[in-house]
Amino acid sequence: MLSLNIENNTIIISKKKLLPKVIEFFAGNSFLNLKYMTLDELRYNCYFKYDERSIYYLLKTYKYDYDVSVKILNNLYYIDDNMDYNDDKLKFLVNIKKELMENGLLYSEPLFLDSLKRYSIVIYNYGTLSKYDYKFISFLRTITNVSIINDDRVLYDDKIIYEFEAIDDEVVFVAESIAKLLDDGIDINRIKICGINDEYRNIVIRIFKFYNIPISICDRKLFATKISNIFLNNLDKDINNTISILKDSIDLHIQDNLDLFNIIIDIVNKYTWCDNYLDVKDLLVNDFKNTTIHNDDGNNKIEIIDSLDYVSDDDYVFLMNFNQGSIPKVFKDEDYLSDSLKNVLEIDSSNDLNILDMNRWVYDIKHTKNLTISYKINSSEGECYISSLIDSLNYKIESLAIGYSNYSDLFNRVLLTKKIDNLIKYNTHDEMLDVLYNNYSDIKYL
Repeated sequence: MLSLNIENNTIIISKKKLLPKVIEFFAGNSFLNLKYMTLDELRYNCYFKYDERSIYYLLKTYKYDYDVSVKILNNLYYIDDNMDYNDDKLKFLVNIKKELMENGLLYSEPLFLDSLKRYSIVIYNYGTLSKYDYKFISFLRTITNVSIINDDRVLYDDKIIYEFEAIDDEVVFVAESIAKLLDDGIDINRIKICGINDEYRNIVIRIFKFYNIPISICDRKLFATKISNIFLNNLDKDINNTISILKDSIDLHIQDNLDLFNIIIDIVNKYTWCDNYLDVKDLLVNDFKNTTIHNDDGNNKIEIIDSLDYVSDDDYVFLMNFNQGSIPKVFKDEDYLSDSLKNVLEIDSSNDLNILDMNRWVYDIKHTKNLTISYKINSSEGECYISSLIDSLNYKIESLAIGYSNYSDLFNRVLLTKKIDNLIKYNTHDEMLDVLYNNYSDIKYL
């Protein structure tokens, strides 16, 4: 619930996923001069931005790969180029920063800091802030007035954590629960799933198909499409040759092909400054991997989210994979900058980040109204353990077993075949086998 009392000439800083709600809330106040951005966007405007040309320079000049180049660029924000550091890596970053600036590859807005004097800044609902965030905020306060506002969220601290023997059982439980919500008339756009990783992806897709529940996890990445493979496999230094081959290889009268082709052209147009497109293949691959192609199944689908910090009391959220190592994330001292160097720069060490992430999850879990939490004790990767957050939450744990479905005939038929398998192979018989067989005796086993 927004509780902002905003004056004229204010920059409202909020998280990216919350910004649309903030903008919508103030849409009627056209007489106010307001600007909206994330904390990172404000930081980039205050300091500098980099783009594909900056990455390309490090790739070509220093022969770094894409990931290392991006890590170096991101770490430049922590460096004071006027400092004489004792550490060789920090000295190297200072030199790289100066070199990129001299080559016009770090883009700053020289008038932006002066323009900030005319505005107040409100940082809204950012929750837990890092050491580096506070360091940046201290810098901003030397320029203008900065307020940090977090809504007082209601505490919902009486929850149950559901335990399942296997990952499939956990996913079935969530699918069954969502089917019941939909049957009760809950808007599908109000239902969200949080916490799933690559281990869950194919299992969720498979089981949710039994229930005909559309879910955003089914959206593709451009990199996984046939058309992108044709493009990348025929990439030539002259991009016109590659585009000609692509046009000859696909039928652009098919709307899906045309849409994908236009997306690729939009990405290619970001590199018009490049003479040899083979040199920027790594950058193109990264763009393709990070471009999502939404399935044409309408906007009504279960949304996959990666945190609980922007859900409302009207949302129904299923926090899956509440397992150690997954929630919260475990940060280790293996970044480009070691913990000892982070201490020199007064930014968050791995231990600081672990504490931040733990506190963030505990707060969000306790303040999310319609939240269902689940975890598994076994997966294909071996035995699993409940999240270490259980010590801070102190919630009741309830072990559940999966029975037949009240919402999916297809799931019940698949379950029946498994029961028959167990009967034939291992002479294992349970009451559910009789119930299922009585209802689905027409099954064509094998």
